[in-house]
Amino acid sequence: MADDDFAERTWRVIVDIAGMRHLASTIELGQSIFDLGIDSLRLVDLTLALEDEFALSKLDMLGWVEREKVANGAKFTVGSMAEACRLAKRHRTSGESSR
Repeated sequence: MADDDFAERTWRVIVDIAGMRHLASTIELGQSIFDLGIDSLRLVDLTLALEDEFALSKLDMLGWVEREKVANGAKFTVGSMAEACRLAKRHRTSGESSR
């Protein structure tokens, strides 16, 4: 999967969970997920939806939140969430191939 595929799919899941489907065609990687209406309860829904979307057994959302807290620049963005999904998928795939 290309990185832009992760970005597009992550964006679609986020705007769906946020109830902002009208934004689905305009990907904004620098957009804060919280500015899109994702609160702590929706963050749980988002985690489950992203796990389903990318066939992940577990997306380390707590780890992502902790990394974002100390990140420089824009924090909690769609782009950083897409990157977390991409890394989780790569980690899952490399773990399966080493068995």
